[in-house]
Amino acid sequence: MKAVEFNLPGMNCESCAEKIENRVKNAGASDIEFDFKTRNVKITFDDEKTDGDTIKKVIRTAGYEVV
Repeated sequence: MKAVEFNLPGMNCESCAEKIENRVKNAGASDIEFDFKTRNVKITFDDEKTDGDTIKKVIRTAGYEVV
């Protein structure tokens, strides 16, 4: 298992988090932790199924900037 952390400036509500969570879980993520105060997300994933770059692309495809 590996984890990546990203800052998502446009994520500001539960609805945004739910949208992101559904998409990254479909891409192979197993655990997602959101911090709305800092707008950071920590995503844990099985590195045999996906990678950080793929997760980043999935978040961008959902319409969010990834820093």
